[in-house]
Amino acid sequence: MYDHYKPLRNFVRKLDMETCLVNIWQLLQNIDHCLALPQDFRRFDGKVLSEHIRPWELGILAREVILHAQGENNNSLLTADNLTAAINHIRRLVGEQSKKHVNENTIRHEMFRLSHQQFFWQESDQAKLARYLKIFKDENLDKILSAATSLTVKEIYVIGITIAGYFLEHTHVDLKINLNGYGITEEKLTLFLQLTAMDIIAIRTKTHGCQEYNENWGYTFNPLMSTPLVIIDPARPTRVICPIPRYLFERITEGLIFDIYRVNGHEQPFGSAFQAYVKNVSERLLLNSVYQVREGEPYQLNRQKKHGLDLYVFDDDDAMLIECKAKRLRLNSKYQGNEEALSVDLSTLAQSIFQNYKNLIDIINNSVPWKPNGRNLYPVVVTLMDCYLWTPAMQDKLNAFIIEKMIREDINLEVMGQYPYSVMSVADFELSLQVILHEGIQTFFNDKQHPYYSGWSVESFIRNKYRYLSEHFNVNYLKVELDELIDSFAFQENQP
Repeated sequence: MYDHYKPLRNFVRKLDMETCLVNIWQLLQNIDHCLALPQDFRRFDGKVLSEHIRPWELGILAREVILHAQGENNNSLLTADNLTAAINHIRRLVGEQSKKHVNENTIRHEMFRLSHQQFFWQESDQAKLARYLKIFKDENLDKILSAATSLTVKEIYVIGITIAGYFLEHTHVDLKINLNGYGITEEKLTLFLQLTAMDIIAIRTKTHGCQEYNENWGYTFNPLMSTPLVIIDPARPTRVICPIPRYLFERITEGLIFDIYRVNGHEQPFGSAFQAYVKNVSERLLLNSVYQVREGEPYQLNRQKKHGLDLYVFDDDDAMLIECKAKRLRLNSKYQGNEEALSVDLSTLAQSIFQNYKNLIDIINNSVPWKPNGRNLYPVVVTLMDCYLWTPAMQDKLNAFIIEKMIREDINLEVMGQYPYSVMSVADFELSLQVILHEGIQTFFNDKQHPYYSGWSVESFIRNKYRYLSEHFNVNYLKVELDELIDSFAFQENQP
């Protein structure tokens, strides 16, 4: 790959680094918010570049600018010629990468990697911010986060959202901002900067350490995701740029999980906080309906104490049997062509599905406190993050792990056919609940399991099958979390 890569490297070397990082911010603002661009871009059809350039291509370009840009005289990407050349280099390299790596044996893994690379850019920032805020502000989890960062989740959010607000309009921000009225001291701003910022020399060194010139080139981890704020001038350590604002939101949502993982004993509080969130959001979305939401209870069977199911969502006729899985896929599983790493993560997910089936069997046998009473039962595993396992090939691989575990414990495989399982992210689960509110559990799962929708993601299935419900979908059920955050600090600001 390196010989194919050198023309891109040589092109980027002529560019001015700070200018081009700011240009990438401008280009993304155009794609996301229709920010006006120079007249030179009249050569592109339409006023917005989103039909010509994909945001993940700009993510790759930002990485390459950090690695190699050293030109002078403000050599910019904001000319149609330079931008076209840069994007064409990237697309050529992605094509070469595919020629060398993608075949009938690797195509399913390639689809998996593409999903994680591209669908990230389509997520709603506001919904994700609110969802993680609700999870992280769990009392026990907030203590762990504070131990890891010396900041509470509310402090991280107030600082992060404030800075993100500046970057809606400004290319550079000096973090000597006064948030004393919100209880945010200069010391806390410094702590936040240590979490999210890095000087350009250090981030270039870190990026060199991550770079690969093989089948992983287009997917290589970008250190901007962990430190999205870039300090260009070490003499001005509080003045930063943010080439990719979405990475800042990612750092104060999913990125905080890495901070939590550094603290011993995080597993149980993290899992409990996620389960509590799933229960709470289910109750919100199904409020004043025929559906009940109930936590599973521990029980004893053959002198063995069992934890039981995480949650039941049910009415008189049907029930979802829900296992909540907070554990995330590892980076080498999501982005590298590493079949072994992916297999480890799939086996872990398969264990959650297998455990759900074991609980289901105990429920059928009336061995648990909750009684099925003739209801139709639907096992569901809800993950914190989307695993993008909807392609048939990836589902086959996951099924193989489940079947292996079933055989090992001598469980009849017919249970999988009689009670098909579903895996969905919590975002998809929330959308599913809103369909179920109108159509019912049985109708939803019968539709979902129709052969026509095999290989469809949950969201795509819902948007296609239930288009007529789109006007009924609630998009503000998480807004209360951010409103309460703002209100709590506004109250603090107004105190004498």
